[in-house]
Amino acid sequence: MGRERTGENRKNMISNRHFRVGIVGFGRIADTHVDAWKANEGVEVTSVVDDCPFARERARAQGLKAYQTVTDLLKSEKLNAVSICSPPSFHPSHALTLLDAGVPVLCEKPLAADLVSAQELIDGAAQSGVEFQLATKFRHVPDIRKARDLIRHGIIGDPLTFHVEFSGLTDMSNRWNSKHALSGGGVLIDNGCHAVDTVRFLLSGITKIQGVPIRPVQNLPVEDSAMMLATTECGATGKITLSWSMKSWSDFYLSIQGTRGMIQIGWKKSYLHVEGEAPVEIGNGYSKLGAHKRMMGMFRDLVEGSNEPWISNEDALASSCVIEAAYRSMQTSRWARVPSAQILRPALGMAVNR
Repeated sequence: MGRERTGENRKNMISNRHFRVGIVGFGRIADTHVDAWKANEGVEVTSVVDDCPFARERARAQGLKAYQTVTDLLKSEKLNAVSICSPPSFHPSHALTLLDAGVPVLCEKPLAADLVSAQELIDGAAQSGVEFQLATKFRHVPDIRKARDLIRHGIIGDPLTFHVEFSGLTDMSNRWNSKHALSGGGVLIDNGCHAVDTVRFLLSGITKIQGVPIRPVQNLPVEDSAMMLATTECGATGKITLSWSMKSWSDFYLSIQGTRGMIQIGWKKSYLHVEGEAPVEIGNGYSKLGAHKRMMGMFRDLVEGSNEPWISNEDALASSCVIEAAYRSMQTSRWARVPSAQILRPALGMAVNR
């Protein structure tokens, strides 16, 4: 689709009284997307796409229109934006169909079930000229953004090491996340995407990675626990711990230590520690709905032309590059270099290595 046609569609959509949103894939995370969209004034969630009859029934019970395919949705609805909450293996086909029709897309992580498909999605999004963003919720947590400012202003000195932990006890036996054909892997690709993006957002790009398996607890066809050791462009080295089968015993899911101090980001409170000074509270923790509400509000502003993207195509694809390298590393039991994200530029008609 050319940019002229896309712009015309956008103008017609934005002239509507309400900002109308559709949801593709009506599973667990979709409920959060619905609530977060509705929490923004003037937004109307109108419709849902899901190939599961039970999911469509559930949507109708909430007063939403329900369709079996994205094509059916596009035939019947005029939308300002769509949240894609389907399993990762469907993200490229769902997103590219919507983008080709001129509909802006907010896509849940990971981009796709494998790096090749993620590359195809990002290239297609870049060529479409239509707004596309990866749903990186932790970039919209105020404590994370405060930590980023403190790090950039040198408050903790030069970052030396970090630790991210996303762990909890969850039975994954009946969830699509543990079905490789749908998800692309286990906890490493599922929760690892958030961890990797947060490290990149706070510090810098990840250059080398080593995936470390942890003895499985659940009888799943994919890994239920894993670690990643990582080195970053800024010289920090750290550990990422991921598990569906281990309880976390810490109140903090992220810590960064530098030459002058440390930042701890927690589920309920976050703190700055500087040598010789008392700890300073820098945030009130994590709100899933709050982070998503801010993200949806920013996406609406982006579509309406009053905001800039919070994540670039390179940034979105880079997380997939890191995860791909981590799986490769687990197979070889060696460190792996992270490949550069290559984006197809519409103006150049070729991939550019950034």
